[in-house]
Amino acid sequence: MKMTHKKIDALFLLGLLILTSLIVIIPACTQKQMVRVVDTSGNPVRDAEVCGVSLSINTQKERTDANGWARVPSGVQEKKWVQVSKTGYQTATVEVPAIWPLTVTLQPTK
Repeated sequence: MKMTHKKIDALFLLGLLILTSLIVIIPACTQKQMVRVVDTSGNPVRDAEVCGVSLSINTQKERTDANGWARVPSGVQEKKWVQVSKTGYQTATVEVPAIWPLTVTLQPTK
């Protein structure tokens, strides 16, 4: 089978498209899903509970460290929201971001 310049160009463009897609998709799939929890003054909130929320189930909970950071646990379903709670603060539920990390500001309870 003889390859024409048009076929070679088409195959090259297809390969380039696939490579470009992988460069965009792979980092998005492998990035750590981290959240930083702060109060209204920007101070880190230690021991806040963080969990991923899907349409029907929640993931296990992780707690923030002394700097307010926690990994959002993975679950069997795609996460739609991240929920953060701590005694003395209003529970916050925010949409999963396109780019991580996520910062959540907790409001004090009234």
